Amino acid sequence: MERIQKLNVPILKFPMLVREMKQLYRNYVIGLDLVDGASDLLYGLKNQGYQLGILSSNTEDNINHFLVANQIQIFDYVFVASNLFGKDKAIKKLINHYNLPKDQVLYIGDELRDVEA
Repeated sequence: MERIQKLNVPILKFPMLVREMKQLYRNYVIGLDLVDGASDLLYGLKNQGYQLGILSSNTEDNINHFLVANQIQIFDYVFVASNLFGKDKAIKKLINHYNLPKDQVLYIGDELRDVEA
C-alpha cells in the first residue's frame, strides 16, 4: 500500500498499471544483457554442486527468454510468485514447494524488498 501511495495511483487503477508495466518490460527484456562476470559465477557455483533456482515476480516467459538469450541453461527451477508485495511469503512458498532445507538456502536479490524479505 505504501508503494501505491508513493506512486499516487488510485488503487483501482493499480492492476491495469501492473499489466501495462509487465508488457513494457516484456518488450524491454529482449535487449537485456547479463552483468559482467555473472555467467562465470553461476557456472562456477553449479560446477561446485550447488542447486540454483530463480524466484521472481516476472513472468516465466520473460525469465526463460532472458536465460536463453544469455545462454544460461543451468537453473534447476524457475519459481514465479505473482505477489508483488510479499517476497518473504514467496521465499517461504518456494522453500516449501521444493522441500529445501532452510539453513542451506541463500537468497540473492536486486532491490530493497529483497533485503527486507
